[in-house]
Amino acid sequence: MVYYSGIPAATDKPSQSQAQFAANFTDLNTVFGIDHVNFTAAINRGEHTKVTYTNVLGADPGLAYPKGSAYTKAVVIGGVNYAELFFETSRSVGANIVRQLTGIVPVVGGAPGPGASIMTPWGIRIACGTFGGSAAGIPNTFAVNFNTILSLVLTTDSNTRYASYTALAVTGFTAWSVGAVTGSYIAIGT
Repeated sequence: MVYYSGIPAATDKPSQSQAQFAANFTDLNTVFGIDHVNFTAAINRGEHTKVTYTNVLGADPGLAYPKGSAYTKAVVIGGVNYAELFFETSRSVGANIVRQLTGIVPVVGGAPGPGASIMTPWGIRIACGTFGGSAAGIPNTFAVNFNTILSLVLTTDSNTRYASYTALAVTGFTAWSVGAVTGSYIAIGT
């Protein structure tokens, strides 16, 4: 369908441009109806049915106060590009706050094994990975540093050995066991 952008011109007679007016209204209703309840619907006219983001940004928009923006931004994980949803809140003082709303960003952790970390939209970071422990204590590093560490849980791969931790910090912990042990951890913080 063709949209007639110059209709009506100052010299147009409405009776002669009726077909073009009708075509424009039909076209607008069709285009608007892609992510909205269209104009001719009996109820909920103009409300969103979904939101489609077609512009994937390479960086956060850097908004000036007082604005906020939901947007998609490219995130590269293992050499693959993903369009993830973000929200940026501008502030009158200090740096803007950016929250990633979708996707998990796996990152390789410290010794001895890999880890992953996600930040929830409400600001809680959850990290998980593998760890090693021994009678001498083995330092283990989180995949991503926390701002504040709230909780850490260790599970071992052994039915006969347990592990405990000390030196819990935003960067990691030291795992202890009677003998050599490996296992998994989950840490929660901000």
